[in-house]
Amino acid sequence: MLTLFIIQFAVLAALLGAVTFVVILAVKILLVEHSIKHIPGPPRKSFFLGNISDLSGIVEGTSTFGGIFLKLHATYGPVVVLRNLHVPMASLMDPKAVKDALLNPELLKPKIQYEVFVHLFGERFAGHGLVSETNHERWARHRRAFNPAFHRQYLMELMDTFIDSANRLTKFVSAKADGKTEINMRDAIKKVTLDVIAKTGFSMEQDLIFADSKFNDAIETCFESALRSAMELSLRFNPTSSARAYRKRAIDALRFLRKTGETLIRQRLADLEAGKPLPKDILSCIIKSAMVEESIQLDEMVDEFMIFFAAGDVSCFKHFFINFQVFKETLRLFPPVSGTSRISSKPFQCGDYTIPPNVILQFSMLVMSRQEQYFKDPLTFDPERFTRDEDKPLYTYFPFSLGPRNCIGQNFAMIEAKVVLTKLMQNLNMDFVPGQKIGFRDKLTLTPTNDCLHYITPRKGAQQ
Repeated sequence: MLTLFIIQFAVLAALLGAVTFVVILAVKILLVEHSIKHIPGPPRKSFFLGNISDLSGIVEGTSTFGGIFLKLHATYGPVVVLRNLHVPMASLMDPKAVKDALLNPELLKPKIQYEVFVHLFGERFAGHGLVSETNHERWARHRRAFNPAFHRQYLMELMDTFIDSANRLTKFVSAKADGKTEINMRDAIKKVTLDVIAKTGFSMEQDLIFADSKFNDAIETCFESALRSAMELSLRFNPTSSARAYRKRAIDALRFLRKTGETLIRQRLADLEAGKPLPKDILSCIIKSAMVEESIQLDEMVDEFMIFFAAGDVSCFKHFFINFQVFKETLRLFPPVSGTSRISSKPFQCGDYTIPPNVILQFSMLVMSRQEQYFKDPLTFDPERFTRDEDKPLYTYFPFSLGPRNCIGQNFAMIEAKVVLTKLMQNLNMDFVPGQKIGFRDKLTLTPTNDCLHYITPRKGAQQ
């Protein structure tokens, strides 16, 4: 009888707890709805799930965050609110709001959005690295230690390594350059990006251009799994064999990447302690800086290793003539990510609308770049627009974000892109295979939906 009583009590307690949770959640949703009722946006499609069905195309690969908000702004104006479960997200298409939010260090990144970078299926992913850290003081400590390694002057000292990777990519592509073979340039650019990171960042000896590597597959697996786990909450707990296999594949890829990073960093620290000369690369610079100025733990350094390699997943191109305006115009139309976000800690003003506290503020470069009031003929690829005063509106162009939390790797990315693409164009004629649809999908970063196929032939008189 006592056992039966305990079971009944446990069941009743569980039911009471579930009912209490649902009631509290319902009250919270009603209070949130009341606070944002003055902000335009599509109606909540589900009381508990909000507008999450509007975001389903992101996982399916048929839309992006930026693409979704672009359509919503066309319907509802410069301020639009969307509900992701019980959390309101306000997308703001206003330069002053961009300035006020991104240049203000007191506005933090929302934990609920960046948690996807911290852990993946219970395993440490990128932990509390520069991308995922939402505590400003801890982030600033890391940033101070890492800034010297990503300073343009230091990166220029690694130019020979950039050039070597670019030369090997040119040879790799040239072997297929018969003008008839469709060459997958998305894959080629990913290979050289990982190779450059491996060499300049960690002095890794493995050739990631000619040799097959687990790195690319592991990175893609981790990013795709992170996005799915964020959009499909049931995936984390789904007991089916297919879901368990999916989680295991993601965890295996994650462990492989973190173990590789940990091994490299431990060896470098051991060499330093033994008094051995350190190679000239980004890791050595970070270690020396961290020893002098900051206390950076091993797990934290592995976190940055994960993010650094993950950055290699954003590179791809269609066709370039090498000059700075072309790079800027390409990044205007096709930024590395859909946008960035902050959490409102107090009422935030955007035009005629007051955004209440605890609302996620979304700022999309992809949305801003496609507005006629900011860029004349916004969908036209026009590199010359950056030489004209009328096409230089402030706080509408931010492919690497703005303010104190701008992308630390932007100098690295621009040097790599210029060196690699210059080498390719100096030695090869490249023609985009007709009939390919140009599009992008969200994998936390924006990636092409196609393989960027090209017909390639050697350029006459070219010297590698």
